[in-house]
Amino acid sequence: MRYVRKLTDMKKKRSNMKGKSDSLSSNQPNKLSVNLKENIKEIKQTLGKSTDIVIREIVAGTDGTISLAIIYTEGLADKDFVQDFIIKPLMLTIRDTKISYQGNLDSMTILENFALANGELKEIQDFDSLYQHILSGDTVLILEGYTKGFAIGSKGWEDRGINEPSSQTVIRGPKDGFSETLRTNTALVRRKIKDPNLWIETKPIGKKTRTDVALIYLNGPIVVQIGVCNSTP
Repeated sequence: MRYVRKLTDMKKKRSNMKGKSDSLSSNQPNKLSVNLKENIKEIKQTLGKSTDIVIREIVAGTDGTISLAIIYTEGLADKDFVQDFIIKPLMLTIRDTKISYQGNLDSMTILENFALANGELKEIQDFDSLYQHILSGDTVLILEGYTKGFAIGSKGWEDRGINEPSSQTVIRGPKDGFSETLRTNTALVRRKIKDPNLWIETKPIGKKTRTDVALIYLNGPIVVQIGVCNSTP
């Protein structure tokens, strides 16, 4: 009995120490890396390669040596704004501006002052802030060689407004209802659950119609295998 009690006490101490270390590590923000590819890989792993997350890689500068990545959520961000005021200036306007890591020139400063014509511009340095902005409708810009990026205000959505459902109405709570557009519906779910673990997989079904169907789930509590959800212990 003494041995069993001693073994139990040792297990409790180990679990307490693990819990403290986990809480300490969770409080420390996960900083961005200077390697753009590693940042993109981390984003894809965390967001589960969700089909509504758009990652656009481009190059800027007169010699095209600066690698950038533009990340936003389709359905939450205004695609016209992203195209006209973020992607186009970065690919066209800034081509005439020399960007270099050498000397007194700073790529982040040049982008902020000459390429990004937006009043809502915030600097981010960790993945927690990055996910929060992306899942709120903002567009995030990260660069090769920098451990920080920009969050650009680009909230907006297309198609008709979301109406109250004619059936299954509720007295209390939100009056939102799904529409005919898949991306509008996924954006509606995203606005309610701003969690990076909310993964969205889109696949076409039907031999003739090829209708897009989205499978939405929280990664962690469940395991999805070939469209079948199995509970995990």
